[in-house]
Amino acid sequence: MEEGIFVEWLKQEGERVEEGDMLFVLETDKAQQEVESFDSGLLYVPADAPQAGDTVTLGQRLGYLLADGEDPPAVSESARPTPTPSTKSEPTEAFVPQAAQHAPVTRSTGKTISPRAARLAAELDIDWRAIAGTGRSGRIRETDILSAAERNLKGT
Repeated sequence: MEEGIFVEWLKQEGERVEEGDMLFVLETDKAQQEVESFDSGLLYVPADAPQAGDTVTLGQRLGYLLADGEDPPAVSESARPTPTPSTKSEPTEAFVPQAAQHAPVTRSTGKTISPRAARLAAELDIDWRAIAGTGRSGRIRETDILSAAERNLKGT
């Protein structure tokens, strides 16, 4: 995917966004995808941000995630370079990610886990690397995380 159509924000400007929250919807030539946030903060959508129906490209900045009390950047979007890794002193940028949103997460263990299952494992503080997946090729699914959580509750 080189570009897509911006459909809508799933969060309102000024709303708190947590890492893993679905942030906006993009339409590609194959489907509409909800795109998750890679960071946390308060959503700031600049005046020149894409509107519903606008074409966006990979890496294009759509908005910012600001820390509590942080002022929005004053620089025009068109004058800023493409996204770079953020530091604590700079606002986090919400942009069209370079990778597909629903690609499996692979860690050094060689195991794969769906993004939804990874998010749930983090929320429930479960080490998914110790779980045997029941999905295709041993992929860990949300149901595997829920089963592990249930086993942990029964074991305590």
